Amino acid sequence: MLKAEDKLKRDDLLFNWISTLGDETKYVAINEVNDSTIYSKPGLDWLSDKKMFTEKLSMKLKNIYLHRNADTNYYVRSAEELNPGFANEAGYRSMNTVDDGFRMLALFRYWNIIEYFFPYKHLFTKRMVRSFE
Repeated sequence: MLKAEDKLKRDDLLFNWISTLGDETKYVAINEVNDSTIYSKPGLDWLSDKKMFTEKLSMKLKNIYLHRNADTNYYVRSAEELNPGFANEAGYRSMNTVDDGFRMLALFRYWNIIEYFFPYKHLFTKRMVRSFE
């Protein structure tokens, strides 16, 4: 991935790798949800961002989202006081912090916790977010 020469090659690598993880269509497509009453929801506009992804990869990601597992989740369960529990996530206690793969994994895990489970993310201001960039 890091040596991909351009977006097309990178997205081709991502598409092929994602395809090895299984067929998302084994799950029934989720019906459109009326989310007008939901206050805080994850931003999914990035799935369609043509500057970020090729059309082929974008369609694959949207198809995965459409056919997502709506049953019990192995990695995230309700814990004390309705907080999420991640008991089945690996701890990576002996992680090599120089390894770019583990560093990216840590970044994505952290981003997902904020995006999907942090109830006060709407209080972040653009100024606060920019200070992390």
